[in-house]
Amino acid sequence: KDYMKYQPQGFSESDLFVCESRYFCKQKSMKKIKSWNIQYKYQPTLVQRLTPCSLNKIPSVFVSGNESNSSRSDRNSIEPLEQVPVSETMEQDSVCEQIQAEHDIQRDRDSNEDVDDIKTEKKENEDEEDEEDSLMSNILEMSFIEDLKEVPATVLNPEENHTYFEQYCIDDKLFRLGDFVCVRSDQQHPFIARIDRMWTDVNDDPWFHGPWFVRVGEIEHVPTRMFYEREVFLSNIQDTNPMRSIMRKCVVLYPTEYCKLRLTEIPESDVFVCECKYNEVDKSIKKQKGLKQFQLSDSVLRNEIYYLPEELYMWKCHSPKLYPKTTPIPITSPVSQQSSVQPLSLPATPTTAPLITLPTATGHFTLTLQQLQSLIASQLAGGKPTLTPVSQTPLSVPQSSNTTPLGISNTHNSILAYPCVWDGCSEIFEDSLDLGAHILRSSHLRFESDGFYCYWNGCPRTKEHSGRPFDTLQKITRHVKEVHMLRVVPRQVSVDQLGTNFHRRGVFL
Repeated sequence: KDYMKYQPQGFSESDLFVCESRYFCKQKSMKKIKSWNIQYKYQPTLVQRLTPCSLNKIPSVFVSGNESNSSRSDRNSIEPLEQVPVSETMEQDSVCEQIQAEHDIQRDRDSNEDVDDIKTEKKENEDEEDEEDSLMSNILEMSFIEDLKEVPATVLNPEENHTYFEQYCIDDKLFRLGDFVCVRSDQQHPFIARIDRMWTDVNDDPWFHGPWFVRVGEIEHVPTRMFYEREVFLSNIQDTNPMRSIMRKCVVLYPTEYCKLRLTEIPESDVFVCECKYNEVDKSIKKQKGLKQFQLSDSVLRNEIYYLPEELYMWKCHSPKLYPKTTPIPITSPVSQQSSVQPLSLPATPTTAPLITLPTATGHFTLTLQQLQSLIASQLAGGKPTLTPVSQTPLSVPQSSNTTPLGISNTHNSILAYPCVWDGCSEIFEDSLDLGAHILRSSHLRFESDGFYCYWNGCPRTKEHSGRPFDTLQKITRHVKEVHMLRVVPRQVSVDQLGTNFHRRGVFL
């Protein structure tokens, strides 16, 4: 379009060319260019043509020359033959056969020569393509090195002998204002910070200044609060650090961006989500509208963004303070089979011994911790499991035929589980996360004539109690998560009731 309307000043018509497609050397294919975003260092001045010119497409130079229609018609035309004697006809046939044989030999020679020429030409073309690819890679490498240049920045109230930058390259690593980085630390995970300002001092040492992002385990909160899986919080504390302490780059996204896009240079393990800010003084958590955006100049190299084919749905999980990790108690194996089996001794506590529920193919059976240790030690020694009572109330083992595969009778006929208390549902789950996924993914949250109603047992927002309905699915989902799921507690469920309605942990993962 520009070629037909405009003409660059100072260029002759013979030096103007048209580019419509991009050619890929390896695939031997072409693709049309949708937008022309090439920037020139010296932009020519375009002058509008007096009369717009037209573009006519011509056949490719690789099209073989076809014979004209007139020659074809001449070849196909048949002329009448004169009457020739039979003897002369036989002689002519023999001569024609000899000439045809000579032509066949010559054609074979020519074909061999053509094959050799084609191979030679193909090899020359491959060498030319390799040279073009190497030249193109060198050009791209040179252009990338040019992009890794330092871009100065203008700031308000600059300090003396400080040079500020929008883009800075150190150790072949490119950093821009607004980038998120992982900083070295003496803890298990590196610190997360954002670059709000970059500069070099008198000694040409690079520094950056910006806020910190803290993880869930580093803030004070109630144990019942739920968080995203990789959630961090914007701290109100800002700090200045040397840029040589940066380990690598990471990215922190707002939830709406986290569900839609990723940066191609950042691995998934270094992608975090931030929805709230954390005040280190009063230990409060507040939601924010979005993360800070930086307006950079055109000289700064932009990030490459990949948009996900489908938006992700983010789930909130329990706080690590709600279910703290416990260190397993080691069990020592006996030295020999003749040695007596000594189960591990635990310090006596005034409370009752903890119970451990073990799943089997037929159901569940419950043991105390000391019984489980004694059972494992007996199996390691190769003997039969012997169980002895460990508390004032001994664990009675009635004589019955219903025994578990380990040889222990199931005396406790109930387990801790999470039954679904939605109206008309009898499903039972081993984990509360599976219960929440069941409610949100099943047909429980369905739209009725005037909105969504909550039929959780005891909830007043039902249609029978004339409760106010929810107008959107998002609101009733938040209601179920924050009002009911945070207060759910396990219940004692009889083993006899466990059937096809009982679901193991991780059924919805």
